[in-house]
Amino acid sequence: MVSNHGLFSFLADVSVDLVRLGEQLERNLFDDPHASLAKARVFGEELAKLIAAKEGRAKLVSATQYERLKALAQQGAITEVMRSHFDFVRTEGNKAVHNPKYESIEQALRAHRILYELSVWFMKQYVNPSFMHEGYVHPRPTSPENISLDRIEEILEKALEKKLKQVMSTDPGATGTMEQESAIAAQTNLIENNDKVSEGMKWLAKAAEAGDVWSMAEMAYRHLTGKQVKQDVVEGEKWLRKASHAGDRWSMMELGYRLIVGEGLRQDAVEGEKWLRRSAEAEYPDAMRILGYRLLEGDGLKRNEVEGKRWIQRAAEKEEPIAMRILGYRLLHGVGYERDQEQGEYWLRKAVEAGEVVAMREWGMALIEGTVLRQDVISGERWLAKAAEAGDELAMAHLAYKKLTGKQLQQDMIGGEKWLRKASQAGEKWSMMELGRRLLAGDGLIQNAHEGEMWLRRSAEAEYPVAMRILGHRLMEGDGLQQNVAEGKAWLRWAAEKEEPIAMRVLGYRLLYGIGYVPDLVEGQYWLRKAAEAGEVIAMREYGCALIEGKVMAQDIAAGERWLTKAAEAGDAKAGQWLKKKKGGLWNLFRL
Repeated sequence: MVSNHGLFSFLADVSVDLVRLGEQLERNLFDDPHASLAKARVFGEELAKLIAAKEGRAKLVSATQYERLKALAQQGAITEVMRSHFDFVRTEGNKAVHNPKYESIEQALRAHRILYELSVWFMKQYVNPSFMHEGYVHPRPTSPENISLDRIEEILEKALEKKLKQVMSTDPGATGTMEQESAIAAQTNLIENNDKVSEGMKWLAKAAEAGDVWSMAEMAYRHLTGKQVKQDVVEGEKWLRKASHAGDRWSMMELGYRLIVGEGLRQDAVEGEKWLRRSAEAEYPDAMRILGYRLLEGDGLKRNEVEGKRWIQRAAEKEEPIAMRILGYRLLHGVGYERDQEQGEYWLRKAVEAGEVVAMREWGMALIEGTVLRQDVISGERWLAKAAEAGDELAMAHLAYKKLTGKQLQQDMIGGEKWLRKASQAGEKWSMMELGRRLLAGDGLIQNAHEGEMWLRRSAEAEYPVAMRILGHRLMEGDGLQQNVAEGKAWLRWAAEKEEPIAMRVLGYRLLYGIGYVPDLVEGQYWLRKAAEAGEVIAMREYGCALIEGKVMAQDIAAGERWLTKAAEAGDAKAGQWLKKKKGGLWNLFRL
């Protein structure tokens, strides 16, 4: 039987907040599925944060859920199937949060089941490998008169029995389907492998205790990351410190880095800098580069550009690939350095030859755009493609853009679509938005509104501001999507809050003039001015005109003229036409 505290009460020793969210989720399932989905979204975020913390990825705790899940999947902490389950909860929760009318008992029930499966997995993975639970129990409405039993069974059959027992099934009484037999075989292999890992860790510990520095460092790495062993940050820190005191260069660098950023260890920038410097002074190239970059940027350490440049130079001379790439790029483009094309090319090319993937992309772009001494578009495309084939998402996106538009590369719609889809599938936000936009509009691709909406939503849900604004506009206007004004307004406002310039301008203008909104002169002026101050040219003109006209805000002709001049200087033709009215003697009309 399920306890009085709900199905998720087994998480009480892990997080009382998750237990509370679970109770709220279950309480609202049938009476208010909209609220239930919103709670499910928060539950999923908190559970993913716990996983990130257990994996020693402190930075991910403050990331967006989309970025957190992507990083955890890339690290191998969660499988792609688990990521898709987390994503389902995230996207359904987003729909509920941003659309007050969105509610689906079926989706709320599915989210409830997914979160149960993920929570059981968490307990087994991080708390107790032998953890067992009573098994999933279908929730029932607190007020049976609100929904018929036949309807409940229909919903449960439709929403809960499809794919949720695949990868994460924990039912010990599973009967012999092929999937379950495969799972049993996999579990048997895992036990055998775990026995070997345990034996290996035992001997590794003995070597470390006997003073073998490499074994100390290996013990630190495995315990801190949870690679093939149960993660134990305390044990990991102990061995990391032992190896650092023994002079292991990697350990000194790793201890320094983790202390500076607070990743898995208590943050202490002063001690962190001490250990990072020791590793760099011992001529460990990675430490030289990390110390140099952090001094150059003032990232966690007091900025010291002169010393930072010196360490990056030393790391590059040690042929550390990332240092060669950073030095080459900055010299080539004059970023923080006096521009030196010859030296920039030299170091960037060396990083490319060392196989540094980002360097391949940057070198390819430099050859294509002609920022090197001799432009070579053919070679540039080849290097950009190598970076893309090696998995660099931005290289994929650059190839897609250039091939689809014919900018700098020969137009190739088929090749462009291929790379746009690859970049989208890899989670690159601009690419998801662009693929969605083109599919919705039939712009260079075969029109497919359903798939287009899917990709546009994925980009918006990944908190890409431009996608949020486009999705909001299309939903408000019913432009290629089924009209949903409430959800559209929510997305437009969220984009404006992310300071997306056009979203701020559109929201401000509509509020000022009551276009689709109840007029709000104060808030409207606030958003339009923010857009103008952000450099959005049309907002400069509209704000200037509003100040001159004095209808929706206090008249200030001098200020209005300044904004119109700025817009005209930025190339806005209509602003130029307004300014001509002054010369034509029509300006005083606005004083009437």
